[in-house]
Amino acid sequence: MTADTARSRCLFYRNTLYLPATVDPVTGGINVRVGLVWAVEIPSHIAQLVKIDLHRRGQGGGPIVCNPRRAVWTFLIRSEVPAAVAAREAPLWNGHRMAILAPGTQVPLPSPQGRGVFYRRWITAPPGPYRPSGLVVLGSVRAALSALNQNATTTRIPRIPARV
Repeated sequence: MTADTARSRCLFYRNTLYLPATVDPVTGGINVRVGLVWAVEIPSHIAQLVKIDLHRRGQGGGPIVCNPRRAVWTFLIRSEVPAAVAAREAPLWNGHRMAILAPGTQVPLPSPQGRGVFYRRWITAPPGPYRPSGLVVLGSVRAALSALNQNATTTRIPRIPARV
């Protein structure tokens, strides 16, 4: 039985999952640089709805990395989102701490050094090289935000005027 090390895990990410992962020589953490693989960062309370919607659409919902300290999930997606679509979606995300991560951004992946409840972990581990369409993930984000907005507007109790 071999020990799980940052190097062995990084090789697994590269050779089996086709993620261009590297080991940070200073921290020993494993990162993937946004470029060939893109990433969307979403607060966990919204990301849960996005994941459910992706399952409903038959898109699997993963791979998804959780950062419990920031309460953020990172969806790894195919790099196919046109700049015009990203620009159109950005205003919808105002106030929600969501972003399509820029090329060159380092996305930390779960590593053997980070164990415990406050370290990154897979919400949905990649079953292989599959990554969902970025356009489908953005559609699920739109659906989740719509559901949140609808819920916020339909759960308010109207003020009833006092009888005179």
